[in-house]
This record gives sequence, structure tokens and C-alpha cells, in this order.
Amino acid sequence: MSEESVATVNEARKKPKPKRKILGERERMCVVCRTLKGKSELIRITSDANGECIVDYTGKAQGRGAYICRTEKCVKAAKKGKSLFRALSPDNAKGKISAGAAFWEELSNAVQMSVGIDEATHGGQ
Repeated sequence: MSEESVATVNEARKKPKPKRKILGERERMCVVCRTLKGKSELIRITSDANGECIVDYTGKAQGRGAYICRTEKCVKAAKKGKSLFRALSPDNAKGKISAGAAFWEELSNAVQMSVGIDEATHGGQ
């Protein structure tokens, strides 16, 4: 084989490099519907030392965090299922995370506030 054909064969064998996202927002996954979205499109939930769920508005609270979409559908599914509690519980403390009625009300209010903000900034599109 000539040198030119060897060079083209070697180039064909090279795997394409994946495109890296240099700028932009970090993506997180909703624990309910498992879709990837930017951090600003999700609500972060943490658990405190007592095992109570807390809505983390800053996104920087200490502890294990889980993310939920800003939709009523995901909030209702989280309330009905175990995915949120499974995501917040370390392996050795299964079942010790709890959420009272006040938490679910606060989470619903956070979703309602974010829907109002989205409509105001995007013109209701």
C-alpha cells in the first residue's frame, strides 16, 4: 500500500471526538419523568438532618438533592410514587425520608410561581 492509502485508512479508523459543551447550563435529570433539563428548569429538593424534605430555592443547600420538573404532573407523580424518596435516601437509610402536607403544598406553590414567571417572561407562549 502507498503512504497516501495508509494515511486515509488510519484517518477512517479514528473515532470522531464528541462535541463538548463549553458554555451553558448544567443539566440534571428529573427523578420522576427522567428527562434531562437545565438546572433552572427544575426544582431542587433536599432532606434535612431529621429526614424531612425541603424545597431548595437557592439550589445550593447542603445534603443530598433531587430534582423535579416544574410541572404539576411530575409533582403529583412524585407524591404518588417512591422515586423522590428513593433519590433522597442514602442506601443505609431507606424509608427514613418523609414529607408532610406542608412540603407538598410548598412544592405546588413553587410550581405555580414558576409557571407565572415563565408566562410573564415568554409572553404566554
